[in-house]
Amino acid sequence: MNMVLAAAGLTLHLTEPAQIAAVAKMKIPGPWGARSRITTQRHYDLATTSAAALALPAVIVDATWVSHPLLIPVWAGLAILLPCAVWWGSSRGIRVRRHSTVLSTLPAAAAGEEVLWRAAAPLLLAHWGIPSLASIAASAAVFIALHYRRNARTAGLAYIALFTTITWGAMVMSGLVAAIAVHIAHNLALALLEPIKDVGAGGGPPPLSQDIW
Repeated sequence: MNMVLAAAGLTLHLTEPAQIAAVAKMKIPGPWGARSRITTQRHYDLATTSAAALALPAVIVDATWVSHPLLIPVWAGLAILLPCAVWWGSSRGIRVRRHSTVLSTLPAAAAGEEVLWRAAAPLLLAHWGIPSLASIAASAAVFIALHYRRNARTAGLAYIALFTTITWGAMVMSGLVAAIAVHIAHNLALALLEPIKDVGAGGGPPPLSQDIW
């Protein structure tokens, strides 16, 4: 039964791009007025949390939660440095965002994605008889595909692939709690920090790493 619930949660998350496309065409009022309106980001976060809740029973039983707790702050620090390194590498400064994105649902959504794609998906594939390394590779590939933007080109693909590698490194070496810490720290960095646009170069859009994953 736990694996059936995990499959349902993963299926729900896989359909979220279609759900977001539908939500983007509608203005869904929130329970507390305009400020709580169901935006595409809020919908994604809430749907991801719901999907993870479905998969959680299988993960609680079979996943490795913590193995090297002292490494967790190191992984989280690496996650914060990742977008900063991209911005510094493009010769941009960094400042605190003037208008941060919605933070109330961010930690739960980040944790939910780790439950789904670092734990539930490999466990489900292994349950179906797929070898461990193939299960990890397939889970990573789907995660990358879900987060890749078509207009991001090679740089965007390289960024999300590197982020996925870091989260898997944390998962394998320190457990699911470390992978969750990586994802939350990374997304908080993107939510609270931003690169200083180079006005002389036309002030184009910031790199893909500014998106909240």
